[in-house]
Amino acid sequence: MKTRSQHLKKLAVNSFFSSLSELSMGLLFLLFIIAARILGDTQFGVFSFALAYVSIFGIISDCGLRYLYITMVSRDPSLKSKYFENILSLQIFLSLICFAFIYISINLFEKTDEAKTVVYFLAGAEVIRSLKFFFRFVFRTSERFKLESLTVSLERLALLIVGATLLSLGFGVVSLAATFLFVRIVDFFITLLFVKTILPLRLGFDLSFWPTLLKQGMPFALTGLVMLILLRIDTVMISLIKNDTEVGWYNAGYKLIEAAAFFPAILVNSLLPSISSLHGKTAEISMLYQRAMRYILLIAIPLSIIAFILAEPIIIFVFGSEYHQTVIVFKILLLSLSFTFIYHVGSTVLSGIGQQKMALYIACAVLLLNIILNAALIPNKGYVGAAIATMVSEFVFCLLYGGFLFSLGYKISWFKLALKPLIATSTISFLILLFPAHLGVTIFFAILGYFGMMTLLSYWDEEEILFIKKISSSLKEYF
Repeated sequence: MKTRSQHLKKLAVNSFFSSLSELSMGLLFLLFIIAARILGDTQFGVFSFALAYVSIFGIISDCGLRYLYITMVSRDPSLKSKYFENILSLQIFLSLICFAFIYISINLFEKTDEAKTVVYFLAGAEVIRSLKFFFRFVFRTSERFKLESLTVSLERLALLIVGATLLSLGFGVVSLAATFLFVRIVDFFITLLFVKTILPLRLGFDLSFWPTLLKQGMPFALTGLVMLILLRIDTVMISLIKNDTEVGWYNAGYKLIEAAAFFPAILVNSLLPSISSLHGKTAEISMLYQRAMRYILLIAIPLSIIAFILAEPIIIFVFGSEYHQTVIVFKILLLSLSFTFIYHVGSTVLSGIGQQKMALYIACAVLLLNIILNAALIPNKGYVGAAIATMVSEFVFCLLYGGFLFSLGYKISWFKLALKPLIATSTISFLILLFPAHLGVTIFFAILGYFGMMTLLSYWDEEEILFIKKISSSLKEYF
């Protein structure tokens, strides 16, 4: 039997490599910055529209199967081979259907041939990405976080190098889209070699089992579909109602918010298998939920408030003066950043405790609200209206998720968790306004000052101090 020290050591190492996987999103973010600067707002808008459009259909190739795999195998490891073989076969079949849907549907809209070509390339890249994502969940379930980190980081590094090179040589948006397809094809076959070290690469054709898989995965799939539409419908509606230039302005600000979402993603990656393995143990799950929200607020509060103050210099520095219209969108989306972080955790907890249907009902209600708000606001306010719709929708998400979890007995001491981060953030914000400086200098001292103040406020408990020490010692031993 493993000791508490051994569990903590494993958690430290796994958390480190999980963090690396999410931090490698910074490579994609850098590619998007380069693309936005070189392509300009209109062409970047075309790329952003295509990316959003294909991602909405991407759920067809997954159907919630990867979440089903990690949930079922975490509870009963003996199911690993059966679920892996049949899910892999089923996903390949569904991927072909997904590509066909995208190809047919995009031709129903009055889009340029260039925009359609970008969609075709990104559609192929999306179905490959979906299969790769399933393999990532296989790595996580087997606690092979190092393999996940390696394959994900290499893929994103290749996308950055090839994409940035082509853009700098004068190739346009179509070449950038083609890069995503060809890099992901190569990465897919490399990832297969690593998967072979965990499980035999066999396809399963237990056709009588496939309906069961689809039925079990449907709550995950529908929730995922609704969440994807929520994330991307604004971009699609701006493109169809307004134009691709406004899509470019909107997505420049939105990409910054997505980049910040790596932190809740790290928590969610480790939270779902942990909660699934504690199925029925309310006290233990409540403790994990409380701890996750503690870390969410620790980061979300200063990030949203300080970035709001520095919004204009951040946008100009990252994207250039051509994207000055993005500042207002960025500020509005920052107001909803804390809500975004919180509902990610709430959704994960609901899925982990077997409340996928309730998570779906909540997501559907918010999606309906979001579409109504977008339809009402975009015609008159354009991309700014879409940002307002997003802010309101994510606030409602938090209320509904938090309220339902509260009714189940999963309570959060919000005031206690938020008080010290608010005190520290308010102090740092006041100093930023009082002593304006270069953006880089300001951010450096803001981070240093914030965590210094949190230490002075005695924020860190004994378990966290022990955990930090364990991370340091465990990683030294590991390497």
